[in-house]
Order: sequence, then structure tokens, then C-alpha cells
Amino acid sequence: MILATVYADIFDYPLTYNEMDKFQITNYKCHSEKRSDEVTAKAGSPAFGRDPAEAVARCGGTIPTVRLKSYGIPILHRDDISYKNGYYFLRGREKIINIRNEREEYSRDKWTKAKKAASLLKIIPTVKMVGVTGSLAMNNSREDDDIDFFIITARGTLWLTRFFTTILLQLKGVRRGPGGTNNKDKICLNMFMSEDNLTLTVSNRDIFTAHEVVQVRKIWDKSNTYVNFLSANFWVRDFLPNSLNFPLKEGKRLTKKIFSLLMPFEILLRTIQIWYMKKRRTTEVISPELIMFHPGNTRDRMIQEYMKRLG
Repeated sequence: MILATVYADIFDYPLTYNEMDKFQITNYKCHSEKRSDEVTAKAGSPAFGRDPAEAVARCGGTIPTVRLKSYGIPILHRDDISYKNGYYFLRGREKIINIRNEREEYSRDKWTKAKKAASLLKIIPTVKMVGVTGSLAMNNSREDDDIDFFIITARGTLWLTRFFTTILLQLKGVRRGPGGTNNKDKICLNMFMSEDNLTLTVSNRDIFTAHEVVQVRKIWDKSNTYVNFLSANFWVRDFLPNSLNFPLKEGKRLTKKIFSLLMPFEILLRTIQIWYMKKRRTTEVISPELIMFHPGNTRDRMIQEYMKRLG
């Protein structure tokens, strides 16, 4: 549970006991590798790379104490964790209790706006789920933060759905545009995923992405899409073993007939949007089944911060 507190500290976020348990970081898997206590932890080895602390962040799990000592990484003890007013936090970081309370107040108003915007998208039949990610998903928003939406689309309609959601929210004046300066409470459409490709690839699996998956807050969905998404990403338990506990259900998907009718429009809108985005692209992930805006920037920065706290 100590590592959960270390990770949460990056976000100035003290944890309750239940949160410490849910976000417990303790397992021994490294993608398809064997348990870390069965793999040689040499610098530069396939399992751990050059830095064992980075392996903890990117591959999951813990390195046995003896190895941590041999690499000069400080060992965290219970004495490094303090408790006050129902929250656990790293020693000397008591101030983040007030930060969390303040951000929860900001988040309440943002949730009202997020739900209102999400309800607008119900008129688009190819939207299968609207969820919130990022700071708002944890009620940890700053006053000027935007609102990150995660949208799952019907099979074969990713780009068509993005087109109509973008237009609709733009017309309503609630969408965050590219390069905007006043983004407070604006809706950032930062991730679209097709219902037939819900599993994140191995290259996207690390401690940061695992938290992002588990922290997704559904506003509304159809046909158990939210549960299908979590079921498709059970790999997060390689990093957060206590995080997912729910019955597995399978929802209905768009019929092949409807999918075939929409395909020409999907191809056309995908071509137009990729052409429009071409000059503006940086670290986006773009494919027929997945769109992620600026995933590398935050992800790499948070992993580096986590590694710093490990030593």
C-alpha cells in the first residue's frame, strides 16, 4: 500500500484506507516476462531495462528488497507514511489534505457540466459510452482545468462518431478547441476507442495507463460497454491487483448490416479528419480503432515523477 501512496503523491492526492487498498501496487509481472523474483535483475536485462526503478513503473510489480538495496534505491517503510483526518500521505506532505478538499469543491461544479455535455451526445446513435478521465475522474481538478472525455464508439464508426461529437459540442460552445487559452470547464475529446478493439496494446501498458483505465468514470453507456472495456483490460491487475472486481457481461454490438451501410461515410470522414490534423500532429495515436491525443506527454512525465519518488 505504500507504493500507492507514493504514486498518489505525484498528484497531490492523499488516500483513504480503501483507496490505498484499491490502488495497491504490488505484483510481479513484466508484460510476458516471468515473475520479477524469477528473472535476473541486471541493468540492461530484457525484464528490467537499464533502470530497475523504471521497470517498476513500466512493467509493474516490485523488485525484492535485496535488489532495491543493491541498486541504491531507498526502501520505504511505514514510518514514511503519515495519517490525519482519514487520509494517508507521505511524511511531510500534510498540506495535500487541504489541496484535495479544495479540488473536490472545484470538481463538483465540473461534474455538473460534464454530465450536461455527455447527455447531449445521447442523440448520436454510434456513441456507446461517455466517460471522464484525468483529474476530474478522481475529483482532483484545479479551478481552471478542462474536462477530459473518453468515448467508446460502435464498431467501424470511430471517425464518424468523432466528427459528429466534435461538431455538436462545438455548436454548443462547450468544446475545447486546439490551442485554446481559456479552457476552464471546456470538454476535451481526448480519447476515442472502437468497441471491437477495447484492449490497450502491450506498448501502452504501464503504471500510469493502468491507473487511467481503473479511474475512468462512466457517465452513461449502452449494452454494458463500460464493463466490456474493463473486462478487455484485465491486464491492469498486473499493476493494480485489487482494482477490478465485478461480474463479466457482454453487451450487444452494432449489427453487420448497419456497420456496412456506414462504412463509406467512416472512410470519407477518417480521410478528411486525418488530412486536417496532419499539420497539427505531435504525439497523437491515430488508427482506425483508436484516437488518443497527447498520450505521451503526461504519461512519460508521470512515470518519471514516480521513479524519482522511488529513488
